[in-house]
Amino acid sequence: MNEARVIEILKSPDLIREPLHTAIATEGQLLLNFDAQLDRLHFRPNAAITAGYAVTYQVGASGDTVTDYLVLATGDWREKAQRAGTPLAYVQRDEIGLSIWRHPDDPELPGLRGACTPATVAEWLSDCGIETNETLQPEILVYRPTRRAVIRATWRDPEPHAVYLKVVPERKATKIVQRHKLASAIGPKLLAQPVQGVVITAENSGAPLSERYSQFSREGAPLPTLREVEALLDALPSETAAIESRPSWTDSIATYKRSAVQELPSEGRRIAELCAKVKEFAHAGTEPPTVPTHGDFYEANIFASAAGKPTSVIDIDNLGPGHREDDLACLLGHMAVLPSLSPAHYENLGPAIEEWYWDACERHSPVRLAARIAGVVISLISGAHGGNARAWLEVAEQWAARAELAATKNCLSPQVRLEENDAQVSTKEVL
Repeated sequence: MNEARVIEILKSPDLIREPLHTAIATEGQLLLNFDAQLDRLHFRPNAAITAGYAVTYQVGASGDTVTDYLVLATGDWREKAQRAGTPLAYVQRDEIGLSIWRHPDDPELPGLRGACTPATVAEWLSDCGIETNETLQPEILVYRPTRRAVIRATWRDPEPHAVYLKVVPERKATKIVQRHKLASAIGPKLLAQPVQGVVITAENSGAPLSERYSQFSREGAPLPTLREVEALLDALPSETAAIESRPSWTDSIATYKRSAVQELPSEGRRIAELCAKVKEFAHAGTEPPTVPTHGDFYEANIFASAAGKPTSVIDIDNLGPGHREDDLACLLGHMAVLPSLSPAHYENLGPAIEEWYWDACERHSPVRLAARIAGVVISLISGAHGGNARAWLEVAEQWAARAELAATKNCLSPQVRLEENDAQVSTKEVL
């Protein structure tokens, strides 16, 4: 499959209009003023490329305007749709197979329609002892077609209440439940698995750590220490080491290189050179021990109390054995892009990033950690919008340069000390 050509088609209103029109027009039906606007495009190498479109049209000359949301995935998903009982159209454009369905009839997420339907969610909650009322309203927070969705269901009686529904392919549901049970001490409370592929959890107390970041940047409010944040990882049970592991961002750098080049095709050589540096320095020195890891440890998935103390985590789908340095690289890599993502909220976050990085270097290799932070930032480039992709490429290069500099200073181990004029000089002062 020519990925560049596929993305060109999916992004072009002129090229994608006909396939979308064909998919929803029944025999003899006349759709007038048909318009399709790309909402989201998701590209992952070696996987289906998916996109969502806000569609408007009129049925017949005197028909009212209809608003629809269509989802498209490359490849032939008809067999899965038939098994799931969801309607789907298969069309071709330039010999590229395209499967198209109306949201929420995702052929790989058969539980999605129920999770988006107030009456169904109310029934599921009633079955686990939670009574709601007519104010219940599901809201989609995350939707990755064929992969997963997260829905927040809220209601008032008269106080506000909320639960979260995670929808995944049915084959992955057992693993999700297993991870929630393992992380029960710090994760969201598991309420129910009403159908295969849907997991309902309670709302975590407190607020995402990102809010604390913003308060620090704008108002100078104190942040927790890195060690206080790490305490959540320390609370993961040892049994985590026995479940299936997930490759780190650095282990998957070849995949993220392709995604980044797809986003910034004119920077292909620059991205290739950067990824080569990351691969080299991420594995410098001695490999650290395998420990329980969260797998997606960053500010949106870490909750803190009103006083700023980290208390819990969410999104534990990738919980498993790994290296602590990768969880910290995830934390710091996401943190590093926030100032360019939203300057109004995070412009002054730089000092906190520096403090946490150097704190981590007391326990982890400065070379490996900086390289792995760069790897995480590279993984984010394909999801950037506007000018952020190029800005984040520069952020990744800065971290890779730090790794290279640390390597030239032979700072391969935690707590490296260099003698200078009979004084002990820390790694931070050297670099």
